[in-house]
Amino acid sequence: MKKALVVLLALVLGAGLLFAADAKWGAWIEGDVVLYDDAGNAYMGPSWISGGPYNTLSLTYAEDNYGFAMTSEFDADAWGGALRDITGWYKLFNGMLKVTAGKIRTRAYEPTSNVEGTAVVTRLFNAQWGALLQFEPVKGLSVGVGAQYPVGAAAQDYANKIVFGASYDIENIAKVSATYSLVTDQLSASVEVKAIKGLPILAQFMYNTTSSDIKGMLSTSYSMDKLSLALDAIIVSSAAFDYGVEANVGYALSDVYKVGANLSYASSGGAFFTDLGTGFGVYPWVNVTVGGGSLNLGFALSTGDPAALTWKIPLKYVIAF
Repeated sequence: MKKALVVLLALVLGAGLLFAADAKWGAWIEGDVVLYDDAGNAYMGPSWISGGPYNTLSLTYAEDNYGFAMTSEFDADAWGGALRDITGWYKLFNGMLKVTAGKIRTRAYEPTSNVEGTAVVTRLFNAQWGALLQFEPVKGLSVGVGAQYPVGAAAQDYANKIVFGASYDIENIAKVSATYSLVTDQLSASVEVKAIKGLPILAQFMYNTTSSDIKGMLSTSYSMDKLSLALDAIIVSSAAFDYGVEANVGYALSDVYKVGANLSYASSGGAFFTDLGTGFGVYPWVNVTVGGGSLNLGFALSTGDPAALTWKIPLKYVIAF
């Protein structure tokens, strides 16, 4: 697999350098390191994984009509990494059809929130092998259908691995999206309102057709000069009713330095917010922009579950090439 990956990457990059001088390529490393926590631990990976691999190396290559992308995860014990996703895509018929194949991880029809960059619906492709066809017959309209091919699945099970997505974008007004997955039994609908200048609003809804679980999310943001504000709110109706809310406030001291804080409350679990978890949380931070990347150093303080004071010092980094 590693040899095949090296050969494929060399072919794609080599072809681009030979035949497309204006092709775009990029590489970046990003992730989380906890420098210290209340238990005296330091580890790689965000707090909600507790040291698991979620630091990533990504490579991309793209032209107008085709491209390639891959991401490898790594942690302190496995710097060689594990292949998270690898995809190639090609556009046909003057861009009316886009074909993507490989180990796909995408939110093509599932917009994400402004604070956490999350959604209440599972990705149509969450790093699974398969293929996705996206049709764009008219400007603003996209319809997608895909199939997952999990290794080891029985032949009769492949009929239950189909996913669907659609979106319609009305320029400067709104964008509506919908998905349905036979894999997860999730039906979703999203509305992104863009009509209010400087105040985007996202509303998202998910319904599980098997378990009848319901999730909803409202997210918005606002910026004024050097000040930026964002808000995520999530509700979950499953075995119990849960909810969470998180606000982010940032202030740019210069083009390089920015300070701010995240404030949150989540009724249960740690599933809502990656750094602040259950109960009340506060996370002041300092962000430094370095070239195409950034460093974000903070101090995350939470009441925990059960209510007990916990804290950690996370460092988020992005190194871009």
